[in-house]
Amino acid sequence: MISSLRRSLASVVVFTSFLLVAGILVYSSKTYRKFVWTVVMTAKDDRPDTAPVIKSAVTKGNRSAAAAAAAATGGDVSEGLSAVELVRRVTVESPFVVPNVVHFIWFDVRRRNFTFLNFISILSAHRIQHPDLILVHCNREPNGKWWTRLRRRVPLRIIRRHPPKQIFGQPINGVFHSSDVTKFELMVTCGGIYLDNDVIVVNSLDPLRIYNATLGREIPPKLIAGIMLAAPGAEFFRLVYDSYRNNYRRGDWDYNCARLPYLLYLNHSHLLHVERTRLTTPDFLHRNRLFNGIIDWKMLFVVHVMEHVLPPDSIQPRYMRTARSTLGEVMRFIYYGSPAIRTQRQQQQPQPQPQPQQQPQQQQQSLRTTAH
Repeated sequence: MISSLRRSLASVVVFTSFLLVAGILVYSSKTYRKFVWTVVMTAKDDRPDTAPVIKSAVTKGNRSAAAAAAAATGGDVSEGLSAVELVRRVTVESPFVVPNVVHFIWFDVRRRNFTFLNFISILSAHRIQHPDLILVHCNREPNGKWWTRLRRRVPLRIIRRHPPKQIFGQPINGVFHSSDVTKFELMVTCGGIYLDNDVIVVNSLDPLRIYNATLGREIPPKLIAGIMLAAPGAEFFRLVYDSYRNNYRRGDWDYNCARLPYLLYLNHSHLLHVERTRLTTPDFLHRNRLFNGIIDWKMLFVVHVMEHVLPPDSIQPRYMRTARSTLGEVMRFIYYGSPAIRTQRQQQQPQPQPQPQQQPQQQQQSLRTTAH
């Protein structure tokens, strides 16, 4: 009996040794190590990093493939990449000097909610401009149901950054002035298209991407700071940024961002293309035209709603569906693909993509002449 137990024990030892040796041999194989590494990395992050895909697509000069690769991120954080690097990755050789990248800034110091109007604004940039990349520069990610819905619909990248507290040693007064400084920094370092998050794009901005720098003109003579286009390193925006040196007016709402740039333009008109009406209609003084009556908005590039002067959360889906106003038409055009007022049955129908308005040939040609 003892002899039988010894034989059984010996068999167990031999079998265990065999399994151990076999395991070591299998583990040493490249295939198994690759399998284990893949499983471990998948457990860490179940969504692949698409940055190499974007780079590969851009190298081949395929803008649509680059946009599709960026969309696969589903609205990811920048993963440590700077805005400059992200813009460089999606920039391809083209007739345009302005990258097809849209910047938004969200400096939140009061835990404010992301509104329906903010949702429509970024959605319009995605649907009308078809950018290669949308960057949201924020100190904290927006919150609220409309931000959640936007993340499901629009591919974007989040760039973490804090509002600048000083400019050339001068303390900055408030979040709006911090945003102004950041806008000019982005135009100089990255280039692209900057939009306030209450600007609705109604026509492609591509006709303006042939200029090194573009701003819109407002009344009284000043330039709008809510919509900007620039090639990386645009000299005009360098001048604007440098003009803050020993000349920052903390208590003046728009001196440094709008009125002083206009004075610089008068002396350096060759550096800036100025759009007289298509970026600034209706302007601040006539903003009531957005809510009272209907203007001809179909030939504009954008509509700037100027949300900061409206009651909080005053623009809701019900207004969009039923308002007989310029803003109502514009929002329906973006959301439903048609400016017509919606009935209850129509609200249940699928949403077609809005089509940018066709520009008359004469107007297209006039865009190539700088306005003075």
